[in-house]
Amino acid sequence: MNDKSSSKAFSSLLASLTVACLDPTMTVTGKLRKPSRDELFSYLKLSFLTGSCVQKRELISKNVSSRSVKSGVAEAHVQFIRKMKSDWLEGNLATFLSHVLSLLLDPKVSAATHQESLHATQCIKQIFNHTLDQLLSEKAQLQAIKYLGNFIIQNGSLVDEDVVTGHALVAAMQGKPISLLM
Repeated sequence: MNDKSSSKAFSSLLASLTVACLDPTMTVTGKLRKPSRDELFSYLKLSFLTGSCVQKRELISKNVSSRSVKSGVAEAHVQFIRKMKSDWLEGNLATFLSHVLSLLLDPKVSAATHQESLHATQCIKQIFNHTLDQLLSEKAQLQAIKYLGNFIIQNGSLVDEDVVTGHALVAAMQGKPISLLM
């Protein structure tokens, strides 16, 4: 299996597991419990930031680059949102946008190389372009633009002193919903 097919299979599995955990009809027996939406987002964030997954060795039997894992986690976000449908995204829009932007606002992103930071920014732009642009109604797109616009206004003055915020601002401004207005 090549890196691209491994990444696609990994992202599909991760998205399916995430959807299954959020399915209200799914019940858990015994001492296990279903993780919350925030716990799932935390796991996706940790996987994205570290470029590895807790069970990566069990999922994929060969060494996989950090970039491939990040791309796979970004694609898992897109597949997860598509499987949850637009109604779920519209109902959880602020939480989703906050989560996705937090992937770039973490200090681990600034500690990475410039190329890794750019790759992370590209992954976030991919998430925005494949979810906000394609799945939201016009009204919800306006809400997303308002949220991203507020984020840009609140953080625009920090760009000179904080590279991490700069990457997040680039992703927020270049996502399709907001870039159409500019």
